[in-house]
Amino acid sequence: MTMTFIISCECSFEFAVLGRACRRGIQGLHAVSFAPQVQNVRHAIKPSVALAALLVMAASLPAWCEDWVLNRHDVARDIEVYTRSTPGGGWEFRAVTHVRSRMSALVEVLRDAENMPNWLYRTPSVSVIEEVSETESYAHLIHDLPWPFSDRDSVVRVVLTQDADNDTVTIRADPAPDHYPQDARYIRALMVESFWRFTPLVDGRTRVEFHGADFGGGNILLEKLRDYLGWIAPYRTLSAFQKAVSTPDYQSVQLQFVREPRIWSVP
Repeated sequence: MTMTFIISCECSFEFAVLGRACRRGIQGLHAVSFAPQVQNVRHAIKPSVALAALLVMAASLPAWCEDWVLNRHDVARDIEVYTRSTPGGGWEFRAVTHVRSRMSALVEVLRDAENMPNWLYRTPSVSVIEEVSETESYAHLIHDLPWPFSDRDSVVRVVLTQDADNDTVTIRADPAPDHYPQDARYIRALMVESFWRFTPLVDGRTRVEFHGADFGGGNILLEKLRDYLGWIAPYRTLSAFQKAVSTPDYQSVQLQFVREPRIWSVP
């Protein structure tokens, strides 16, 4: 049976704000360069295939950088979303939550391409286009942007790895735009990176991190809109992810290539 992991990094914008922006004269911009890179970055991985990441940002950023800005802190849902600008007009987000779940279940949610559109914000289609190995694959994703911006698509190579010492799982994705024919209906996202990381904690929970970056830049108005609303996509994605991973169908899965954290079995 074919298994594929999916990852996504998306940054969409709400209609209300876009409407105000349009009234200020952005109708003519029509999605030519808006966060195609940030907005939609989804990735497909396989159960044992190490899909190299679209969210390649240092697999181990030391700590929260001082320039990260907390955009959303939902205490009830235990979700925090940070964003920051990068040199050259780029932008990145980092979203964090905690869940109680088996590691295999967390990974299975990301490898279930068919169900991913049900929880990945504004990503109506995810398809695996090539399976390289048990832990590596390529995927094509379509990202739905609100009017007046054009929809995006992305092609990614995804890699899953698990740390030999602490059992942390990282699913990273790198852009692979030339790995699949371009469709004239979509603007292809080229300069985006993203990753998911599952870190087991001593109290039995897992810290879930979702990190994405867009290094495109180039349009001041679109960058300002992105900076203002960029927390929405990761927030809604993590919120839906929490619900998805808690279901019995995922919690009953045991993946042979994923090791359950040994820290949880220590008396």
